Amino acid sequence: MGILDPKKREAILRAALMLFSKIGFEATSVAQIANEAKIATGSIYVYFQNKEEIFEALYIQCKNLFYEYLKKNYNEEANPRENFKALFQGMVLFSREEKDAFIFLEFHYQKPYLQKESLKIKNEVDSFLAKYVEDGIKKGKIQKQKPEIVIAIVYGAFVAIFKIIDSGKMNHSKKLFEEIEETLWEAIKI
Repeated sequence: MGILDPKKREAILRAALMLFSKIGFEATSVAQIANEAKIATGSIYVYFQNKEEIFEALYIQCKNLFYEYLKKNYNEEANPRENFKALFQGMVLFSREEKDAFIFLEFHYQKPYLQKESLKIKNEVDSFLAKYVEDGIKKGKIQKQKPEIVIAIVYGAFVAIFKIIDSGKMNHSKKLFEEIEETLWEAIKI
């Protein structure tokens, strides 16, 4: 086999991201990915064995990127309120700057075809967020509740608001996001 072109691999992943985030994994065919990437269908199999392998590579890439956004302004030495702002800002920036990746991750949150490596990064992000919640509980700043519940309250509300804004029913602004952040903090704080 010759040298693989990283640009072609990236074109495949970009095409898959667009299609998976718009119509979902199940509804997307390898031929559609190839067409969107502007390559021959057979060329995809030089880079990936099947659609599931494309999904796995894409999920890992997107979840790692999401994790980077979450950690960007997070400071283990900061108080839980400041870190909540940092985490919220990470979610906002990720959803705005990497919209297709955000939709893709939300669309495929609990799918049975997540493999070992994608589950590893998913669990790493989940553990990071759970540790934040546990720390906030220990410091008496976050309600005593299972971390998964606290995360679901915040993230679930954020996703619902994202969908409203994305549908055009509400315009986003800095003030709106500040109000949303404050409201979500109020929902979980003591």
